[in-house]
Amino acid sequence: MDDPFDAYKDWLKKLRPEQSKNLKDDTRQQAVNTYKEFLRMKGDIPEIMAFVEQRDTDAIVDEDDESNGSNATPPSNRPSHARKARDEGNGHGSNERKKRGRGTVKGLTVGNKRVKERIHTLPIEFSESRGGPIGPNTRAFVDEVVIFTRQWSPLIGVNSWKDIKEEVKLEIAEEILLRWNFINIDDVDKRKEKIWKIAKERYRGWRSDLSATYKAYNSYGERIRNKPEEIHLFEWHYLQLYFGSDKFKKLSSQNSSNRQQQRTKHVMGSKNLEVHARAQAAAREKSIALEAEVDKLKEQIVQEAAEREREKEENRRRMQEELENAKINLREEMKQEFLNMLAQHKEGAMIMSTLQNNASTQVAQIIEEEDETGGHENENEDGLQETQPGSVVTVQKGAPAPTRSTRSTAPPSRALFNENTTNVTTSKTYITLQ
Repeated sequence: MDDPFDAYKDWLKKLRPEQSKNLKDDTRQQAVNTYKEFLRMKGDIPEIMAFVEQRDTDAIVDEDDESNGSNATPPSNRPSHARKARDEGNGHGSNERKKRGRGTVKGLTVGNKRVKERIHTLPIEFSESRGGPIGPNTRAFVDEVVIFTRQWSPLIGVNSWKDIKEEVKLEIAEEILLRWNFINIDDVDKRKEKIWKIAKERYRGWRSDLSATYKAYNSYGERIRNKPEEIHLFEWHYLQLYFGSDKFKKLSSQNSSNRQQQRTKHVMGSKNLEVHARAQAAAREKSIALEAEVDKLKEQIVQEAAEREREKEENRRRMQEELENAKINLREEMKQEFLNMLAQHKEGAMIMSTLQNNASTQVAQIIEEEDETGGHENENEDGLQETQPGSVVTVQKGAPAPTRSTRSTAPPSRALFNENTTNVTTSKTYITLQ
């Protein structure tokens, strides 16, 4: 494994046409298959697999490694964006490792959106001022560009995005154009340029993460056993040769020096300023809408409270009116009843007065008759003494008062008059002698 990283390219060029008919390195999968054949022809695969299966890091030493391969501890200045080391397990065998989760899986968000909205193409909009994607589907769009970029772009045989063949770039663009609707870009070539710009940035970032993972370990054995999960074993072997070459170290050193000269650090994350501005504007609009809704609810509560007060006042006024009407009706009823009683009393008094006048007239007539017959009052005294008192009878109110033209009936007549006057208001009868 002491060949330079570009020895693979030289081997591929020297193959005869009939030998290289099925060996290409345009796409990622083609590059892996071709490089695997290159390693098989050289006989390096068993040695690579020995490093993978070996758990005692002191047993195998990579003499060509500048760290001499004896230090199993990662350096103290481990890059922040390097892949995490695999955890060692405490299983039944000494070579067993603790199983780790898959981690973040790209594409689930955009897949769920398509299923939820039942559409194949999702809308995406680009900023006219900064050129980047904006809107609610920005993250899903970028993730899908990353998925197809890693699916088609090779890591073996290329050093940067510009080394990738145009056919591969067109394949990536076609995959995205089939799944996304560019709202404010009609030109197909401009759409492809937008896709390739994002793919270029993400491809460069991907290789940067792999380079940081390479720097996190001191020996080939450590690196090969802590291979990033998203790449093939033979891709990682090739990248170790590339990252360890003088060509890459010189370029990496120059890039690190340039980065240290930056005065302003990027602290906004992966989103550009346009996206942050839109998010802040959306948050402000949401806050304004929420405040308007709160004010509306407050106004509604005040109106409901005023309405309840009006209803209470109306009920109070209605009850007062009903009470006043009840008092008036009660006074009218009492007044009418009093008037009726007064009328009845007046009628009874008039009847009584009439009866008294009639009785007085009759008594006066009787007295006059008695005065005229006064000389006969001694006649038949003895006979009267023997006469039995007559029976008492009752006559109706309208019957004329009884009279006697004899002197002997004067005293009883006065008594009957007084008694009849008393009975007028009770039984309305007259008492006479028979």
